[in-house]
Amino acid sequence: MEVKITRLTDWNLVVDEARRTAWKDSLGHEPSQNFKMKALMSRHSPIQALLFRIEFKDIPYWVSVHLVRHHTVDGHWVSSQRPDRSPTGTDRHSLPQDALVNHDIILNAQEILYISKKRLCTKASKETREIWSKVVSELRNIGEVELAAFCKPECWWCGDRCPESSPCGMCPTKEMPQL
Repeated sequence: MEVKITRLTDWNLVVDEARRTAWKDSLGHEPSQNFKMKALMSRHSPIQALLFRIEFKDIPYWVSVHLVRHHTVDGHWVSSQRPDRSPTGTDRHSLPQDALVNHDIILNAQEILYISKKRLCTKASKETREIWSKVVSELRNIGEVELAAFCKPECWWCGDRCPESSPCGMCPTKEMPQL
Protein backbone atom coordinates (compact mmCIF):
# COMPACT_ATOMS: atom_id res chain seq x y z
CA MET A 1 0.00 0.00 0.00
CA GLU A 2 1.32 3.39 -0.99
CA VAL A 3 0.18 6.96 -0.33
CA LYS A 4 1.43 9.89 -2.41
CA ILE A 5 0.32 13.50 -1.94
CA THR A 6 0.77 16.32 -4.41
CA ARG A 7 -0.04 19.86 -3.34
CA LEU A 8 -2.02 21.52 -6.15
CA THR A 9 -2.15 25.04 -4.69
CA ASP A 10 -0.18 26.81 -2.01
CA TRP A 11 -0.58 28.97 1.07
CA ASN A 12 -0.09 32.14 -1.02
CA LEU A 13 -3.55 31.56 -2.46
CA VAL A 14 -5.02 30.90 1.01
CA VAL A 15 -3.68 34.14 2.47
CA ASP A 16 -4.71 36.12 -0.62
CA GLU A 17 -8.29 34.79 -0.37
CA ALA A 18 -8.34 35.64 3.34
CA ARG A 19 -7.10 39.16 2.54
CA ARG A 20 -9.73 39.50 -0.20
CA THR A 21 -12.46 39.13 2.43
CA ALA A 22 -10.96 42.09 4.30
CA TRP A 23 -10.60 44.28 1.16
CA LYS A 24 -6.80 43.94 1.28
CA ASP A 25 -4.39 43.47 -1.62
CA SER A 26 -2.40 40.29 -2.23
CA LEU A 27 0.32 39.61 0.32
CA GLY A 28 2.79 38.61 -2.38
CA HIS A 29 4.52 35.88 -0.37
CA GLU A 30 3.77 32.85 1.78
CA PRO A 31 2.09 33.71 5.08
CA SER A 32 3.66 33.16 8.48
CA GLN A 33 3.37 29.92 10.38
CA ASN A 34 1.23 31.81 12.90
CA PHE A 35 -1.27 32.71 10.14
CA LYS A 36 -1.39 29.08 8.98
CA MET A 37 -1.96 27.76 12.50
CA LYS A 38 -4.76 30.27 13.20
CA ALA A 39 -6.47 29.58 9.86
CA LEU A 40 -6.38 25.82 10.48
CA MET A 41 -7.46 26.02 14.12
CA SER A 42 -10.46 28.18 13.23
CA ARG A 43 -11.13 26.16 10.05
CA HIS A 44 -11.84 29.43 8.24
CA SER A 45 -13.07 29.08 4.67
CA PRO A 46 -9.90 30.34 2.90
CA ILE A 47 -8.22 27.01 3.78
CA GLN A 48 -10.51 25.53 1.11
CA ALA A 49 -8.14 27.12 -1.42
CA LEU A 50 -5.32 24.77 -0.33
CA LEU A 51 -5.84 21.77 -2.65
CA PHE A 52 -4.18 18.35 -2.68
CA ARG A 53 -4.25 15.22 -4.78
CA ILE A 54 -3.91 12.05 -2.72
CA GLU A 55 -3.08 8.82 -4.52
CA PHE A 56 -3.65 5.49 -2.78
CA LYS A 57 -2.19 2.41 -4.45
CA ASP A 58 -3.26 -1.11 -3.58
CA ILE A 59 -5.74 -0.45 -0.78
CA PRO A 60 -8.59 -2.86 0.07
CA TYR A 61 -11.80 -2.06 -1.79
CA TRP A 62 -13.77 -1.79 1.46
CA VAL A 63 -11.32 0.84 2.82
CA SER A 64 -11.79 2.78 -0.41
CA VAL A 65 -15.55 2.68 0.26
CA HIS A 66 -14.94 4.31 3.68
CA LEU A 67 -13.18 7.19 1.91
CA VAL A 68 -15.82 7.51 -0.82
CA ARG A 69 -18.42 8.12 1.90
CA HIS A 70 -16.91 11.59 2.39
CA HIS A 71 -19.05 13.55 -0.04
CA THR A 72 -17.35 16.86 0.75
CA VAL A 73 -14.36 15.80 -1.33
CA ASP A 74 -13.84 17.50 -4.70
CA GLY A 75 -13.44 14.19 -6.52
CA HIS A 76 -12.89 10.44 -6.11
CA TRP A 77 -11.43 8.21 -8.81
CA VAL A 78 -11.33 4.50 -7.94
CA SER A 79 -10.06 1.62 -10.08
CA SER A 80 -12.98 0.02 -11.85
CA GLN A 81 -13.85 -3.57 -11.07
CA ARG A 82 -15.60 -4.02 -14.41
CA PRO A 83 -14.20 -7.12 -16.10
CA ASP A 84 -13.60 -5.22 -19.36
CA ARG A 85 -11.51 -2.60 -17.53
CA SER A 86 -9.65 -4.55 -14.84
CA PRO A 87 -6.25 -6.06 -15.70
CA THR A 88 -7.36 -9.53 -14.56
CA GLY A 89 -10.73 -9.57 -16.35
CA THR A 90 -12.22 -11.17 -13.24
CA ASP A 91 -15.98 -10.89 -12.84
CA ARG A 92 -16.62 -8.27 -10.15
CA HIS A 93 -19.13 -10.55 -8.40
CA SER A 94 -16.38 -13.03 -7.61
CA LEU A 95 -13.96 -10.42 -6.19
CA PRO A 96 -13.53 -10.34 -2.41
CA GLN A 97 -14.17 -7.13 -0.44
CA ASP A 98 -10.46 -6.83 0.23
CA ALA A 99 -9.54 -6.89 -3.46
CA LEU A 100 -6.93 -4.18 -3.98
CA VAL A 101 -7.81 -0.98 -5.82
CA ASN A 102 -6.19 2.35 -6.57
CA HIS A 103 -8.00 5.45 -5.37
CA ASP A 104 -7.24 9.10 -6.09
CA ILE A 105 -8.87 11.98 -4.25
CA ILE A 106 -8.70 15.71 -4.84
CA LEU A 107 -9.56 17.60 -1.69
CA ASN A 108 -8.84 20.75 0.23
CA ALA A 109 -7.33 21.35 3.67
CA GLN A 110 -10.74 21.76 5.31
CA GLU A 111 -11.82 18.38 3.94
CA ILE A 112 -8.59 16.77 5.16
CA LEU A 113 -9.39 18.02 8.67
CA TYR A 114 -12.95 16.69 8.44
CA ILE A 115 -11.89 13.25 7.20
CA SER A 116 -9.23 13.11 9.93
CA LYS A 117 -11.90 13.72 12.58
CA LYS A 118 -13.72 10.57 11.43
CA ARG A 119 -10.95 8.29 10.17
CA LEU A 120 -8.44 8.84 13.00
CA CYS A 121 -11.09 8.04 15.62
CA THR A 122 -10.53 4.71 17.35
CA LYS A 123 -14.09 3.77 16.31
CA ALA A 124 -12.95 3.78 12.67
CA SER A 125 -11.64 0.48 11.35
CA LYS A 126 -8.01 -0.22 12.18
CA GLU A 127 -7.07 -0.52 8.50
CA THR A 128 -8.74 2.77 7.55
CA ARG A 129 -7.08 4.50 10.52
CA GLU A 130 -3.69 3.15 9.43
CA ILE A 131 -4.15 4.34 5.85
CA TRP A 132 -5.34 7.80 6.94
CA SER A 133 -2.42 7.99 9.41
CA LYS A 134 -0.14 7.48 6.39
CA VAL A 135 -1.85 10.50 4.78
CA VAL A 136 -1.00 12.59 7.84
CA SER A 137 2.59 11.32 7.80
CA GLU A 138 2.91 12.11 4.10
CA LEU A 139 1.57 15.64 4.73
CA ARG A 140 4.50 16.12 7.13
CA ASN A 141 6.90 14.70 4.54
CA ILE A 142 5.83 17.24 1.90
CA GLY A 143 6.21 20.13 4.38
CA GLU A 144 2.59 20.56 5.45
CA VAL A 145 3.49 20.25 9.13
CA GLU A 146 0.88 22.78 10.25
CA LEU A 147 -1.95 20.94 8.50
CA ALA A 148 -0.70 17.57 9.77
CA ALA A 149 -0.65 18.94 13.34
CA PHE A 150 -4.40 19.59 13.17
CA CYS A 151 -5.32 16.17 11.73
CA LYS A 152 -6.91 14.89 14.93
CA PRO A 153 -9.90 12.72 15.85
CA GLU A 154 -13.26 14.31 16.61
CA CYS A 155 -12.83 14.18 20.39
CA TRP A 156 -9.76 16.44 20.16
CA TRP A 157 -11.84 19.09 18.39
CA CYS A 158 -14.65 18.66 20.94
CA GLY A 159 -12.47 19.32 23.97
CA ASP A 160 -11.91 15.64 24.79
CA ARG A 161 -15.64 14.94 24.69
CA CYS A 162 -16.75 12.19 22.32
CA PRO A 163 -19.81 13.00 20.18
CA GLU A 164 -20.27 9.37 19.07
CA SER A 165 -23.38 7.57 20.26
CA SER A 166 -21.21 4.56 21.07
CA PRO A 167 -17.85 6.03 22.23
CA CYS A 168 -14.58 4.13 22.45
CA GLY A 169 -14.11 5.07 26.11
CA MET A 170 -11.00 7.25 25.70
CA CYS A 171 -13.02 10.40 26.45
CA PRO A 172 -16.30 11.11 28.24
CA THR A 173 -19.37 11.28 26.02
CA LYS A 174 -20.41 14.74 24.93
CA GLU A 175 -23.67 15.72 26.60
CA MET A 176 -26.74 16.36 24.48
CA PRO A 177 -28.03 19.95 24.57
CA GLN A 178 -31.11 20.69 26.61
CA LEU A 179 -34.23 21.45 24.57
